[in-house]
Amino acid sequence: MKKGYVRTLILLISSTLFITCFSQAAVFAYEKVFPPGRIFANGTVVGPIDVGNLSEDEALSKISEAIEIWQNKQEITVSFSNQERTIPAIDMTFLLQESIRSAEDGATNPLYANISKETVRSVLVEMAGGEFVSNLDVTKLKSEIERKAGLLGKDGKEIVAIEFLRDNLETKVLSRAEMNVTDAEDVASFVKQHATFTIPAFQTVAFMKDVMANDHTFSEAFLTEAASTFYKASLATNLQIIERHRSVEFPSDAEAGYEAKVNQSDLDFIVNNPNDTELTVTFKSKQQGVLVAEISGYPNGKKYVVRQENPKTYPFKTIVRYTSDPSKPAASPGKQGYSVSVYRDIYDSSGEVSDYKLMAKDFYLPINEVVVKETKEEEVPEEVTEEPAVDNEERAKDADEETNVDQEVKEESPEANEEETDVKK
Repeated sequence: MKKGYVRTLILLISSTLFITCFSQAAVFAYEKVFPPGRIFANGTVVGPIDVGNLSEDEALSKISEAIEIWQNKQEITVSFSNQERTIPAIDMTFLLQESIRSAEDGATNPLYANISKETVRSVLVEMAGGEFVSNLDVTKLKSEIERKAGLLGKDGKEIVAIEFLRDNLETKVLSRAEMNVTDAEDVASFVKQHATFTIPAFQTVAFMKDVMANDHTFSEAFLTEAASTFYKASLATNLQIIERHRSVEFPSDAEAGYEAKVNQSDLDFIVNNPNDTELTVTFKSKQQGVLVAEISGYPNGKKYVVRQENPKTYPFKTIVRYTSDPSKPAASPGKQGYSVSVYRDIYDSSGEVSDYKLMAKDFYLPINEVVVKETKEEEVPEEVTEEPAVDNEERAKDADEETNVDQEVKEESPEANEEETDVKK
């Protein structure tokens, strides 16, 4: 009985001594590494803050003050395509104690920050849609956000989401347009020679200057048809139209609202790629006499739909010419004038219209009909105009009024398109 009691007592005493010694040793070791009243050596930096010759409490106070200033004034920007989203600095949590205790004297040390993966993911989905985000390394992007937060704005560069793509994301056809052309043989030759070209990120491409450089084998009529097909496809993307021309008279081989007139001298069709990734344009021949243009790239979570509004026709005048020599003046048919407004509707990732832009206001003048009537020489009267459906002054007034109405609509759009359309023959 006594032996069992003594054995138990010895065990308790031994355990107590072990725990006491271990605790003292741990305290001694901690104080060796982080002595009480620690003063940081000269040149010690935590994040962007110099804490040299400061105590831990002083360093903590200085860093806390810098964090508060940064959170009230700045935010972190993440971009994709031509879109940007901000992550408010207030959403960041800073691990001050861990940052200070782990800081090495005389060195530059990180200021640890943390943000939830759910917050990062929700910002990305809002910007680019779930399909794109599913192909992102969100964990890696989260770490980059935390690193930038720890610098408290000293690294002012925005974070480009496309840099965190996994390797398995493929480009897709973003837009497709087709147009009938007058010469089927030209289509085959054009597709063979100019099947594809790229529009680099944040760069412009001119159809005549860049795509058709030093190629004079095609007629200007066909080149206009090819440029018009490219223009029609561009409207259903976020490409910016920098330069585009149209005819004064509505051409018989053009599609209303989609003409992009070009020539070898001074008329070109130019677009700008506002995205941080390149776009690829591919020309194909669907069938005889049909040219197809496809624009491929990474989906940006938005959908662009082309819409035409306010189509109007303008009647032509009939001009009667009397002559005793019918071989001199020639009769010519009339052609109605035409106008239409072209819009780009922008749908967000939820399928709702988030914005719209007035892309073009096309107006084509009517062409007067000329009728020749033969008469005797002594009876030739002055030229007579019949059926004056709409005179030039009224037509111009109507066009101006419509332009003003469309301009008001354009200004109401938050991101209304600023480009203008030139009108040249």
